[in-house]
Amino acid sequence: MREKNLVLRYRNVPNEPRFKAVVQLADPKTTEAQLKELLDELGGDFVSYVNTDARLRVSVSRHPRFKPDPLAERCADVVRQAFAGQPAADTISVGDQLFEMVSIPVSVGSSIIGALTIANEMGEAVAEEFTRLTRSEIILLSDGHIAVSSIRHGEMESELKQGLAALDENAPARRRPSARRLTLQGEHFLYAHGQLGRIHSEGRVSYILLSSYEKPLRILQATERRFLWIQLLGILAGTAIVWWLVHRITQPLHQLRDCAEAVGRGDFSRRVEVNSRDECGALAVGFNQMTANLETSRAELQTTIGALRATQAQLIQSEKMRAIGTLAGGIAHDFNNILGAILGYTELVLDDVPPGSRTDRNLRHVLNASHRAKDLVRQILAFSRQSEPQRSNVRLSAIIDETLKLLRASIPTTIQISQQISTTADHVIADPTQLHQVLMNLGTNASHAMREKGGRLLVALDDYTVQESSADHGEAPQLSPGGWLRVSVGDTGHGMDGAVLERIFEPFFTTKPIGEGTGLGLSVVHGIIKNHGGDITVTSKRGEGTTFQIFLPRAEAADAGSVHATEIVRGHNQRILVVDDEETLANMMQQRLTRLGYEVLACHDSVHALGMIQAAPQNFDLVVSDQTMPRLTGTDLAAEISRLDLSVPVILCSGSPNSLPQPGEHHPNVRGCVLKPVNFTDLSQTIHRVLHEIKRP
Repeated sequence: MREKNLVLRYRNVPNEPRFKAVVQLADPKTTEAQLKELLDELGGDFVSYVNTDARLRVSVSRHPRFKPDPLAERCADVVRQAFAGQPAADTISVGDQLFEMVSIPVSVGSSIIGALTIANEMGEAVAEEFTRLTRSEIILLSDGHIAVSSIRHGEMESELKQGLAALDENAPARRRPSARRLTLQGEHFLYAHGQLGRIHSEGRVSYILLSSYEKPLRILQATERRFLWIQLLGILAGTAIVWWLVHRITQPLHQLRDCAEAVGRGDFSRRVEVNSRDECGALAVGFNQMTANLETSRAELQTTIGALRATQAQLIQSEKMRAIGTLAGGIAHDFNNILGAILGYTELVLDDVPPGSRTDRNLRHVLNASHRAKDLVRQILAFSRQSEPQRSNVRLSAIIDETLKLLRASIPTTIQISQQISTTADHVIADPTQLHQVLMNLGTNASHAMREKGGRLLVALDDYTVQESSADHGEAPQLSPGGWLRVSVGDTGHGMDGAVLERIFEPFFTTKPIGEGTGLGLSVVHGIIKNHGGDITVTSKRGEGTTFQIFLPRAEAADAGSVHATEIVRGHNQRILVVDDEETLANMMQQRLTRLGYEVLACHDSVHALGMIQAAPQNFDLVVSDQTMPRLTGTDLAAEISRLDLSVPVILCSGSPNSLPQPGEHHPNVRGCVLKPVNFTDLSQTIHRVLHEIKRP
């Protein structure tokens, strides 16, 4: 069983990409360093690696007393079995030390390239573990001599050593031992002698299990006597208690039973007579109070059940929306790769066709449609991500424009969408995702109000100032004096009456049919605006539509230095390695960067790319890698380059911002990150910046 546990514990260690990448290099020093790391991680006492042709033999031990060479020599049998493709485990002895070891085959594809062997010393801790599991004493023997024992009694251990010959130690130990009797220090034991591991010509390992059968018998007899006395006392006490209860409680309980049956039939007028102040009287008083309040409690229970059912429906709807968001985010990430190929190859063909030709015009239509799809995917990703609110200096007009693009794709064409931006100082400190959520919710509600007859959705943005001396702040009386931005979302739908307006922001209040609304949307909108230090108002009349007005504190414009240039920066024959498991994207990026003046080599396997860099790091000035790849991710590739002490910078590309690391001390080789679909203007500027940084003295 311990051998099987060893195999299960260590069988996945050789499958780690980092380990395979190291052993394939066949470098003794690198392999020894990797084995030391494994020794620290696994907590073993000895680890070795041997390849199939025996050209590479590396062994590492935790303590100087564990000699690697004798251990490696005794591991030869299990190593040969591992070369045959099967993990093998065994128990061996080296001198007066016992070890349990396991050898795991190391393979690349379907080929076995070597064997990884791990050994742990069997000391007193192992003996204590055996004792705890078997509830018996154990002695581990090496060539008939005691190596490890759980017996701490000095005289008993000395007598055991003298009696080893009587235990038929010279006869070969059996795999399935039979029990025999033995007497030590006057105490009778049952003992079993068996073989551990495989039978070797030298260093035979066996065990002896000792179990005393006198002590458990004494304990059992004493326990039986105690149980007999407890049973007798329990019978006497139970008889007395039953007699007293029957005499004291039976009569009042009959009356209580009759009243309970009446209450069960719905008669709440029955009461129990209170004839005493003891427990029965207290019970009668409590029962009378219960019947008096039962009808009220039943009504409250019905109300609670209704609320719980409504909450359950709302939670189910919330989980559905979360699942839809997760699915949309996953689809959007995959769609980014498709869009990247469409955009890249379209731009490549545009460079090859005559400007102004019919082909040029048609391809620009494809390019414009792809950019619209890219914006739509970006909106889906923004709404599907689940992250903590992060406020920054943003432009309201940009958020309005992006939200209306997404709304246009989701509401009927019978509804006209218009926007009026009347200010250029439209900066606020806010979480853009939450503002997207607010505008999307209001826009969706407006479309529902106009879906039968159509209409017009108007989103306006203008300045709003509250004077210090003004006693009445007009449309938003809760605003403090100062500069504000007002966003108006109006529709020409059916409108609302005064009763609905009074409860419009209450949680769980909705006028929509079951299955179309949870009543949480506007209450969440109200909470978001309040958390941003703003206010929201609503005006509506039946048949004339509805207008929501959002007021947010105006902020100063962001630093102009944060605006990026839009010019493509060309290279000067610098050598770039492009790594992407999508062959289409890798080839497209190779062509684009080549036309920008770089010498580009594309690779579709990250492990192969690592080997190319390690073999000739001077051939590459920069690596542009995808983040999500099999075997080695982009971050892992950068980490391996850093671990090999190669000064090749890396730029990572990904369709998900959350999967990209922040360049810094944890990722010294990662000098930049670019989102997919790749904008080659941004990529060219990032490449120029990184190459310029590494040339600085």
